[in-house]
Amino acid sequence: MNVPRRGRTAASTVNPALIKRMIDGFPHGHGWKTFQARELLRAAAPKTSRRPLAWGTVSKAPGSTAGIYVFLFSKRLFADAFSFDLHGPSSQHKPRRIRFKVTTSTLPSPIRGNFAAYVGRSANLGDRLRLHFHATKNTTSAQVRKALEACRDINSHAAIDFMLNHATVAYCTIPGDKNVANRDIIEVALWAKYRTPFNIKSER
Repeated sequence: MNVPRRGRTAASTVNPALIKRMIDGFPHGHGWKTFQARELLRAAAPKTSRRPLAWGTVSKAPGSTAGIYVFLFSKRLFADAFSFDLHGPSSQHKPRRIRFKVTTSTLPSPIRGNFAAYVGRSANLGDRLRLHFHATKNTTSAQVRKALEACRDINSHAAIDFMLNHATVAYCTIPGDKNVANRDIIEVALWAKYRTPFNIKSER
């Protein structure tokens, strides 16, 4: 019998059937849930990105389990062609920027009229999504906000307001250490299938 070494958990394995089901079923199939970010806005709260968000009122909001999440936006909210800078490797000790151009009409629409902007995964979906809606430092949790700031030429609070008013969030829970590899593969596969522009980072 294989017993995990002390400090280690059970092995993670690849489950091809689970991976295919979650990719093919996105965003309305088995295991996927969606909610509108505007549901997080309290009716009586001040109209500012610093407002408290009503996570408790969103019946489909994820808890503290692991899984995959996707931010989607309506194509009509963006110019057919928009661009933003990627921060590339330094050249002669100077920051290098690479202009990245996106044409929304060529992107797949997993929900009619919408494009998938960003795919992420986390061991704690609830915490990760909460961080996306705060003016955090430039970490993975700020990637949607930073891309919106760049392509719409707005500040961080305006970007969060845009997310709150216009984002659709889809997610699936795939808990357990045994699914670490499956979560990784599903994230990358969705990223590739829907060509999510806000996932793009320049090389280092």
